[in-house]
Amino acid sequence: MLSFDLDDLKPGETVLVQGSGGVSIFALQFALAAGARVFAITGSEAKVAGLERLGAEHVIRHQKEPEWSRAVLEVTGGVGVDHVVETGGASTIDESIKAAAIGGSISLVGLLTGTGGRLDMLPILAKSLCIQGIVVGSVEMFERMLGMIEHLGIRPVIDAAFEMQDIAAALEYFRSGRHVGKLVITV
Repeated sequence: MLSFDLDDLKPGETVLVQGSGGVSIFALQFALAAGARVFAITGSEAKVAGLERLGAEHVIRHQKEPEWSRAVLEVTGGVGVDHVVETGGASTIDESIKAAAIGGSISLVGLLTGTGGRLDMLPILAKSLCIQGIVVGSVEMFERMLGMIEHLGIRPVIDAAFEMQDIAAALEYFRSGRHVGKLVITV
């Protein structure tokens, strides 16, 4: 997730989130709470309004714009974004690099499209980018995050709740990619 410990996010900076899953939605909420401008990418027209309602300043449909970095550069006046929350992996990292501003950072949080492929190192050097992998933080970082969530009143976005006996339906709904935010299974 967007890490205040690692990225040092400041008010007025720009953040790009990919998709509308739980990680991206929490990153959007944290970035807005820090005073950042947030842009989002989605593959679904149905999710555009939801992402805008949550505070995304501009939502780009990657199916309409496969080279979505161009749209990011356009809405940022050619500068790019300061921070990218990269959840896609192999098939989105190149676009994230192109969308990042000089001196920007990319937090690699997910690998939804896989781990393979080749990475062109020149744009990383030319832009002085910081690319960091984030799997899980320390207990201390988790406690600080929980304190910040409580202090700011951030609430998780829950798309749907399922009973335990409906777990197959919950997994199917999750696989469909129609959700925005978290899915809950009540035990």
